[in-house]
Amino acid sequence: MSKSFNWNGLGKHLFRRINSMDCIGGFLCPDAYNLAKPVGIIENKKMILDAHGLLKPDQMEVNGIDCRLLSVFCTSLSDEYEGFIVVYDYEKFCADPELMEAIIWHEIGHLINPVNLDSVDIDAEIACDKMAYDNAGVNGIVTLLNKTIELGKQLGNTLLIEISNKRLSAILNL
Repeated sequence: MSKSFNWNGLGKHLFRRINSMDCIGGFLCPDAYNLAKPVGIIENKKMILDAHGLLKPDQMEVNGIDCRLLSVFCTSLSDEYEGFIVVYDYEKFCADPELMEAIIWHEIGHLINPVNLDSVDIDAEIACDKMAYDNAGVNGIVTLLNKTIELGKQLGNTLLIEISNKRLSAILNL
């Protein structure tokens, strides 16, 4: 089974059943996002759990984690793509277009401002937030950062709260 459809600048959404594995994702239209090559958006629950230090999916529910906040940008090993945005749940990721666009533009910002998974680079994150602000508007990025601050409070993660507050302050002062 395979279906695809167009939705805004997301280009094709794909759903495929390959053997017993569901593959869900889409490709960003390069023209809509000013990209030289497409960027894919793929759902990979295990990668997102590993990248964010979560051992099991039920930790998200227990801790009240909004899975839309958990995304990662990966560079592509293929010459056909700029890279890939990895999300936990593709359907939920697409549910709020304003938040989705802010996340997409923030992650595209990592093409210019790369950050390793095991490090924190506040200047790079702010530059990516500014890209989201410039291209997706203020509401989506402010919502994203407020949700990230809320998440930090739920988890008792003072570093996440501090970094997110600095990022929000930088956006609000543009």
